[in-house]
Amino acid sequence: MISAEVVPFLILAIGVDNMFLIARAEREIPESVTAIEERIGFAMKEIGPSIFTAALCESIAFFIGLLTDVPALQNFCLVAGLGVVIDFILQMTIFVGALAIDNKRIQNDRADLLGCCVKIKNPTPRREEFFRPKFQEQFVPVLFHKFTKIAVVGISICLIILGGMSCNKLLLGLN
Repeated sequence: MISAEVVPFLILAIGVDNMFLIARAEREIPESVTAIEERIGFAMKEIGPSIFTAALCESIAFFIGLLTDVPALQNFCLVAGLGVVIDFILQMTIFVGALAIDNKRIQNDRADLLGCCVKIKNPTPRREEFFRPKFQEQFVPVLFHKFTKIAVVGISICLIILGGMSCNKLLLGLN
């Protein structure tokens, strides 16, 4: 029963994240590339391997969960692993095609909901981004500061040591 309740939200979260990544990669292609197929091709060249690697690792992790002796966990892992694989296939086929169709709609100055029927007379230009430039100018320099790097590595080492020391206190089995 838990598979039917949890897995759809898991797959939805993974799928929406990947769709945002694909759309973002397409938006970052320079305006000099005007052909829609080329833009999407460059975007998929940029972000596709990352999405493929993430989907592969997620599905392998779920399929490894099939090796447990708990039937409910085996069922969950099977459904989640297959869901991740199918989600990846749908993103690479249907979503990329829908993105290309939407870009053609934008290029032809068509409206959103009634795209095939209504042509926009004065299309509004693409709005400027707000968060990304501020993030780049304020947060990134702090993140790449030498002290921040040392602090992150130190905290990570402390957490790994703490986790290793805590392994002796773990009780095996399900309560």
